[in-house]
Amino acid sequence: MSRRVLALIRVILRPTGRYVLCWLAALALTGFIYHTGRHMFDAVPDPEHPETVRADSNNGHTFIDFGGQWLLARMVAAGRGHELYNRPAQRAELEAAYPRADEAPGAERSDAENLLAWSMDEPPDEEGGPRIGGALYPPTHALLFAPLGFLQPRYAYHLLQIVILALAWAAGGALARLSGGRLWWPAAASFLMLFPGFGGALHLGQNSMISLAILVFGWVLVARGREAAGGAVWGLLAYKPVWAGAFLLVPLFTRRWRMAAGMLGAGIVFGLLTLPIVGVQSWLQWLRIGRAAADLSKVDENWIFLSRDLLGVPRRWLLNFDEPAAQRDRLAVSLVGYGLWAAVVGGTAAVALVRRRSARMIAGYGAAFVGLGAWASCFHFIYYDQLLAALPVTLLLLDPQRFLRPTLLAATPAPVELAGYYAPRPLREPPPGPVAVRAGPRSVAVLNSAVLTLVTLLILMEQTFNGMAISATVSFGALPTGGEFPYAFPNPLKFSTQQRGTPWDLFVLLTLWAYCGVRVLMGTPVSDASQKRGELNEFGERRADVGGAHQ
Repeated sequence: MSRRVLALIRVILRPTGRYVLCWLAALALTGFIYHTGRHMFDAVPDPEHPETVRADSNNGHTFIDFGGQWLLARMVAAGRGHELYNRPAQRAELEAAYPRADEAPGAERSDAENLLAWSMDEPPDEEGGPRIGGALYPPTHALLFAPLGFLQPRYAYHLLQIVILALAWAAGGALARLSGGRLWWPAAASFLMLFPGFGGALHLGQNSMISLAILVFGWVLVARGREAAGGAVWGLLAYKPVWAGAFLLVPLFTRRWRMAAGMLGAGIVFGLLTLPIVGVQSWLQWLRIGRAAADLSKVDENWIFLSRDLLGVPRRWLLNFDEPAAQRDRLAVSLVGYGLWAAVVGGTAAVALVRRRSARMIAGYGAAFVGLGAWASCFHFIYYDQLLAALPVTLLLLDPQRFLRPTLLAATPAPVELAGYYAPRPLREPPPGPVAVRAGPRSVAVLNSAVLTLVTLLILMEQTFNGMAISATVSFGALPTGGEFPYAFPNPLKFSTQQRGTPWDLFVLLTLWAYCGVRVLMGTPVSDASQKRGELNEFGERRADVGGAHQ
């Protein structure tokens, strides 16, 4: 190898060289992800069937994931907030914004008709009110997204994709600052862009990156001692109340009462700000639509397999989707789901109560455990909302070196001096004194990091396994399938790596949650005095400079 090549390698291996490479890789990843998202739903030319090709060449803005959000934003932007969930008013706005000239000439239904069909539709009430329906977002969401309503759907969709990428970099920068520079900014941003759920949010123009940014910026304020302000930022989650309710558990479990008060206060103010624009009636209509959607999510096959919430896990295998939707639900299935939910939420609350000091840490096992428990408590969410779990997972990695330091483990035959003590007979003598154990290179191994293994598995599943679409079916011939409870036993069991399949990513995150809980229980509680003296950092270790992130 030439001297020039060796010199170049030495430069690259230096900290500055690695940092530059990290920036180049992160920028290249951002460009690739944006190009993929921008052209994910491009129309494919078909000379034999030109009537099936869209005239506007891309239909990402026509799916309900983005279109439902844009519609509510448009209703506010058009000054029709008091008709937010009025179906005739929604149809008028959709038909004006989605011209038939942009569609495929041979499409059976227009874009406007598709969006109306994919959203909830409720008949008029007994008093003869209007027919209502639409996406499941509340008026707070419509107010927050109102600026997008001034743009045509196609341009608003692509603008939102750019905002999502910009927020990933902004949140990555905030996390890098929280780590005191131990986690590089480009590495943090890349991790968020590779995390499960980010791709779905970018491709479909979904809002999970906005929710994650709210969580990150609020937590940075909490780390700086501004708990009320951090809670107020988290109060913006009122635009998706299910997540506001889920993450309210964090200040409650960690006894951060000022943060909880700030979160509740900001959420209430946010809701009150919508009243002059949408009125009280829109809120009542949203509650009615939400109740209908909650019932549908228990039995709808598509929703169940796209969801990642704990309540929906047993429904994948214990419901018979060949039955009519009105007959699918089972009390036993609901009890299993609520039991799983109670185990996670109750376990999080119990450990946080026993290990209060560890649970209050800004980062490390305690923060990740409470954060993942709160995230998993959400009653219903889709696969792209897994992105919100990136905050607690990243709080584990704010000091990456602690997981990269090798831990050596030796396995070698014990000396004969220990044979008597470990013999299968009642213990009679005290343990022997220290005995030298010889371990050669062949008997020493590097102990694997459970955290890095699980995090790597998460990324691999998101980036590779989903696209492989591997499926397997397991049958048990001896299990009964008839009688009084014909579907009490899931037979056969079906597994898949597809996004609309087995929630492997959820299982990995639950495993990480359990591992963090065990580490918290095994650790020594940190005293307030040691934190105030600065002797321990946010991980409960001897303190290094973390840029003011300690509690």
